[in-house]
Amino acid sequence: MTGLHKENVIISYILGFIAFTSGISGLIGLSPIFISTIAGLTFANLSMRKEYVFGVLAHREHTVYILLLVLAGAICELTIHNILWLIVLLFSLRIFIKLFLGIIALNLVGIKKDLKESPFILSLSLIPHGGMPVALALSFYLAFDTPFPKQLFMAVLTVILLNEFVQPFIIKRIREIN
Repeated sequence: MTGLHKENVIISYILGFIAFTSGISGLIGLSPIFISTIAGLTFANLSMRKEYVFGVLAHREHTVYILLLVLAGAICELTIHNILWLIVLLFSLRIFIKLFLGIIALNLVGIKKDLKESPFILSLSLIPHGGMPVALALSFYLAFDTPFPKQLFMAVLTVILLNEFVQPFIIKRIREIN
């Protein structure tokens, strides 16, 4: 079996396992993220080849993230106008918190207090990481049959997509400060 074929088989097993645990969690009324996390922790601690599997997952992370976004987009309804205030609030909070916590982290680890002297380190905190918020919002959306989870899911998905487009420009600007 070639290396690429072996990786494809492992990814297929992992995605199948996630689908299986998500289905089981739906039957017993628990969060799919919780059940998948417990299953993943169990697998990671019992597997003899966990470093290899982790390497395969890290190599295919973007593929899985795109698959998650495609699935999330498939259930979306394009009604952003009535949740625009929530989108603006979430996006503003996300950027403010990342910058604020980045500055606090720089001060805690003893890096120069002047932001202009350490833009590269602060810019690393702004790298978009959208997989977990999308997964949590999707789980919340699927768990409750009321309008708010649907609106929150749409707002989180929109903010993540905005973040994916805007953060590279913010990172570039912070790096140019120096």
